[in-house]
Amino acid sequence: MYFDQDPAIDFAWILFVGRARLGLASDREVVRLTLKDFMARYHAYQQVFDMENMLRAGNTTYAQVKAKQEQEEEWLLGGVS
Repeated sequence: MYFDQDPAIDFAWILFVGRARLGLASDREVVRLTLKDFMARYHAYQQVFDMENMLRAGNTTYAQVKAKQEQEEEWLLGGVS
């Protein structure tokens, strides 16, 4: 996590991420978030970003991932309905 590296809060980084990555419309919207809310939104963004990069790199779609996941769940349950 970014904040584990340095105990000082980098407000420029928070404003940049809030506007450029999280899609907030203004600096005012960003600074109104609590640090906990900001980090929750940033964590969600990271998960989506990682998933989309994985799909792009593997030339795969969400539908294919979902089908594979369902197939694995069926295997784990042993076909029990």
